Amino acid sequence: MFQVIRDRAQGWFAWAVVLLLIIPFALWGIGEYFSGDAKTYVAKVNGIAITENDFQNAYERQRARLEEMLGGKIDPALIDDKRFKQEVLNSVIEEEVLAQAASDAGFRVSDVQLKTEIEQVENFQTNGKFDPELYNQFLRGQGATAGVFEDRLRRSILVNQLRNSIIGTALVTSREVDGALLLSEQQRDISYLKLPVAMFMGTAAVNDAEIRQYYEKNKNLFKVPEQVSIDYIEFSAQAIAQKIPVDDAALQSLYADQSASMAKDEQRRASHILIQVDRSANDAAVAAARSKADKLLARVRAGESFEQLAKQNSEDPGSAAAGGDLGFFGRGVMDKAFEQAAFSLAKGQVSDVVRSDFGFHIIKLVDVKVNRPASFEELRGKLEADYRRRKGEEQFFEQVELITNAAYEHPDTLGDAAKVANLTVQSSGLFTADAGVGVATHAKVREAAFSEDVLRGNNSEPIEISPNTIVVLRVKEHKPAATQPIEAVRELIVTRLHTEKARDKAKAAGEALLAALKKGADAAGLAKENHAEWKRVGYVKRDNQSTDAPAAISAAFKIPKPAASSASYWAGDAGGEYMVVILHGVREATPASADDAMRENLKQTALRANAENEFKAFVEELKKKAQVERKPESL
Repeated sequence: MFQVIRDRAQGWFAWAVVLLLIIPFALWGIGEYFSGDAKTYVAKVNGIAITENDFQNAYERQRARLEEMLGGKIDPALIDDKRFKQEVLNSVIEEEVLAQAASDAGFRVSDVQLKTEIEQVENFQTNGKFDPELYNQFLRGQGATAGVFEDRLRRSILVNQLRNSIIGTALVTSREVDGALLLSEQQRDISYLKLPVAMFMGTAAVNDAEIRQYYEKNKNLFKVPEQVSIDYIEFSAQAIAQKIPVDDAALQSLYADQSASMAKDEQRRASHILIQVDRSANDAAVAAARSKADKLLARVRAGESFEQLAKQNSEDPGSAAAGGDLGFFGRGVMDKAFEQAAFSLAKGQVSDVVRSDFGFHIIKLVDVKVNRPASFEELRGKLEADYRRRKGEEQFFEQVELITNAAYEHPDTLGDAAKVANLTVQSSGLFTADAGVGVATHAKVREAAFSEDVLRGNNSEPIEISPNTIVVLRVKEHKPAATQPIEAVRELIVTRLHTEKARDKAKAAGEALLAALKKGADAAGLAKENHAEWKRVGYVKRDNQSTDAPAAISAAFKIPKPAASSASYWAGDAGGEYMVVILHGVREATPASADDAMRENLKQTALRANAENEFKAFVEELKKKAQVERKPESL
């Protein structure tokens, strides 16, 4: 393909090719250019496709949330990527099922509601007011357009409307509150003893026959998955930008352009009264809204306070309480009709009734602010950064094609592709299809490295691992899946066998101790014989956190109540130790003993639990009825 372009790279054909390249880059970024068919789907819900792009976006958002929860990068060893992908796919399918159900049930999200939701996000506000620049910064950071983000938010609000309608029907009876009270306030008198497995480690020998038998029986535990290491080149607009020399003449020209733009960047502060009506509303609804707006305008013209009328009558929840105040805004932020009216008013003037996509507005211009362009020296740092970024992006897109050509025309080496952009070929360590470090932390890199074409010895296509950053790779070393030899895992097997025997011995000692207790033996004496300590906790509630053995409390509240003048017992493994628990007695709670605050707290807890259970049941029923087609091979 690239040879054809070179042969005909002149005249109208060259311009057609340039346009075909520029348009997808401008609208979607280089990722879309290299990612293939965006319409390929990973699942369908009632005939509606969930595309690979939809899934990948959800995957990246979920992974980012997980990284944030874990305080940074995820250790690949701690996450099963295949399972994680399945969980993400399940959540995306569930969201689609709910979105369809919400739409079918008649739920809708108006433009005004969406606008209000966005304006109320604290991260988009300055001094309590919506700041369009912060919003745009967020979108740039997410690599999303306003349309994509707002569609996603609209969908989320729609699903939440449905969810709230379901959980809002949950009820809690007085009997349920009484039952919760009896459970939460019941007290149990317990004592316990712990026999750590570590006490018995090394007390039994492990012979070669046992090691061999364990190895043969558990070979699947010692399999090493397929692994590869790669050579790769990484190319980014940012790296190019850092090396670009600054051209003072170009900076002056850039400053002149920006100064002219800033001089025209007039900002206006307006207040408004909004009477909502959708564009799709019928004539009667539009006429009623228009009539209401006309009457309010007449009252404003008659001298009534604009701010008070806005507080009492405006249907914009984001500004009504502030007397309709929208703060300062520039061109390109508001609805077109609203903007045209606001920028045609003189300070203090009130507009006629204006129709926008949100409804009918009465607009009052409160103030006008014209930005003073900063001096060249004040802006020099920003101008240099902008200049380098622009030049870096220009060279990046120019050289991406050269790299792609070289990697395609010389598929058995990265040397030629590296030369055209003066790059260094780097190497990774071994990694699997599910996890890796360094460049292999990127799922797209792992997917390409284990693709059939690359495993055959060819270079990969360019892979976008972050905005304006690509990687081209080839396999350096390929290790098929294999079972480790017994010599390599001998010490591991010995440790596991010692642990198993120690666990068996701890269990045997615990069971013998339990049998002796049931026959009336002294607990303290038995503990001493077993080099352990018997601990008497006394009466505790099930949520007690004071003991060093929460497993003992958990077990005690599962033991049947003892008969009068007797005790109940429990013994079992409790995570690295064998535990024996005695339940000496039970104190029942009485509903009458609870004060109003406690009952209300229990009621709200039970209400939340009932609401969540009802919603889960509703979702499961929806999923049973939905026709879901999955394509796991597309993940």
